[in-house]
Amino acid sequence: AVLATFRDLATFVDMVEKNGTWSTADNLSESQLQAKLREHLSSRESTVAEGSEFGGGETDLILHECIVVENKVQKGKTRNPFEIGPNFSWQARRYGIALCSRVVFVVVGYRPGSEAAVFPLPSRIRVFGMPQALEERCEVRVVVPWGTGVPSSAKRPPSNRRDGNRESLDPV
Repeated sequence: AVLATFRDLATFVDMVEKNGTWSTADNLSESQLQAKLREHLSSRESTVAEGSEFGGGETDLILHECIVVENKVQKGKTRNPFEIGPNFSWQARRYGIALCSRVVFVVVGYRPGSEAAVFPLPSRIRVFGMPQALEERCEVRVVVPWGTGVPSSAKRPPSNRRDGNRESLDPV
């Protein structure tokens, strides 16, 4: 189920980028992100349950009857979507406990602060441990940029170096 979810979410990231789904969006809501993800998963014939009651709350999506997928959208611009929302994985963990799942997925829609914060496709999925949890558990974070503009509008970010001769490798 974990491998199938990885595959499903990797193809979602690929599809959204190739279609430019939210590249010109001025706004993105969690419900829009969830609806597009659910549509994609259904087209892949994945088992998807939406809004299920678990652990006293309502989940975003449950895949393959045992994998929690929590959806979040960051409204403000950010340099690094992997560092935002420190509680996202903990919210998913609580739902995962009720499903006896030790791997949780968090899909984050984010607005890049500059062109440098638009991550290449292979870098949009990362796995993090949750060392503060009493049990072995991890979060798989999948990031989806929105409001980036079309590729022809891309501009080089300002350099962080004083000499201006080389671009910084740090996203701005």
